[in-house]
Amino acid sequence: MNDATASVRAPSASRREFLVGGALLASALASGALARAVGASGPAGTLRAEDVPQRFAEWRFSPSNTLLIPEGEGAGDPVYDQVVARHYVSDTDLPVMLLIAYGGAQSGSTQLHRPELCYPAAGFRMIDHPDVLLRLPGAPPIPARTLTGTAPGRTEQIVYWSRVGADFPTRSLAQRWSVLRQTIAHGAPDGALVRFSAITEDQDAGLAALRRFAAALLAASGPNLRQLLVGAA
Repeated sequence: MNDATASVRAPSASRREFLVGGALLASALASGALARAVGASGPAGTLRAEDVPQRFAEWRFSPSNTLLIPEGEGAGDPVYDQVVARHYVSDTDLPVMLLIAYGGAQSGSTQLHRPELCYPAAGFRMIDHPDVLLRLPGAPPIPARTLTGTAPGRTEQIVYWSRVGADFPTRSLAQRWSVLRQTIAHGAPDGALVRFSAITEDQDAGLAALRRFAAALLAASGPNLRQLLVGAA
């Protein structure tokens, strides 16, 4: 693995933090729509399809039916306000599938769906790899998850990050804690799930291609899309 990524360990909460966080989260959930009632914090933007470049670096948009949108990640899901899903091809690199899902306000009951939960619903068996720290142009280091999904006739390498307000939680518990903490401090945070995937059995080659794609996409992104992807960095 080169200097663009580094393996990272998921932070572990103390027993006291876990108990206190659980109690606060239970209280928030019991109150119904705590997060949405407070008002959004951070960029309450709009994900516009025209902001996502169709051609950049070595990749260009190409219509395809190979992009999987598991149940719960579609545009009709109440978690998301907008979803953009595209397939890109390259003459010199692996084809890459991109999914960006944006929600203007996250709460205890409406949060970003994670591929490790959604892919199995579509019949995939998931293999969990170590988290990586993505170092992308003009952005803070981004903790990201890496997975391999396998189904009959298909092996997909997946890299994704979730942005909740100013945080990049890599686990569901950390995501819930982030939503609650930011809601109490500032109002309901916005959230984005950014997923890159490539169909290949070679996990190392897939990760390298997805890392290159992510860096190229961010470098080609305008201010609105950049803010939705990585926040106000």
